[in-house]
Amino acid sequence: MSVMAMRVRLTLWVWPLLVAWLAGCSHEVDIRPSELPKLNDRTFAAPAVGAPLPPSVGVVVADPAGKPIHIEGFAAVLVREFGQAPVRHLRPLAAQIHDGDLLDITSSGENPHTYALPNIERLSLQVYDPGKSTLVATLVTVVVTLGGTLLLVASL
Repeated sequence: MSVMAMRVRLTLWVWPLLVAWLAGCSHEVDIRPSELPKLNDRTFAAPAVGAPLPPSVGVVVADPAGKPIHIEGFAAVLVREFGQAPVRHLRPLAAQIHDGDLLDITSSGENPHTYALPNIERLSLQVYDPGKSTLVATLVTVVVTLGGTLLLVASL
């Protein structure tokens, strides 16, 4: 088998593994839209070097059913209004509720978006999942190592 053929075979099965790995790094957690201002980025500010760590760096918010959820950090907010495509807001972001039922979200380098709370079908956070990520990374590493070894042995 030529070196080029080995590279092509390796590439064909490595890409799906990388996609699986990236997909395994996070999951979505639904919260009440009115709870989003509790997660403004000042909540997740890191302590100064040498300063004692706070007892918890997270925030407790409510899911749509009112159940408390502890959030330690998130990558993005997905807002789905009835009949509309979801809108993704990346961190850092700031959210505020005004005039009773309007939610303003301002995120990294974007103009503010205003949503009427009754029109929001679903608001979810993209939350990092360290356990799932470690498992997927371990599986990808094992499969890539075994596959590369088998291709190398087959070429001898």
